[in-house]
Amino acid sequence: MLGEFLGTLVLVLLGDGVVAGVLLKRSKAENSGWIVITAGWAFAVMAGIFTAVACGSFSIVALTCIAKLYSTGG
Repeated sequence: MLGEFLGTLVLVLLGDGVVAGVLLKRSKAENSGWIVITAGWAFAVMAGIFTAVACGSFSIVALTCIAKLYSTGG
């Protein structure tokens, strides 16, 4: 449970951070575009999974639910 919480925390923190960097005025990443946001979110998902697994959890709850939803077809 702690691993799932920390993995989700890292996922949201990094993902929202990259969006804030692109959208906020006077930031170094201002107006860098959608590709930076996409790459940042991809890194955030990877870091969240690594954090969850390092803390002894299988994966992040949100990703497990999404995987189950797509594997059963709806």
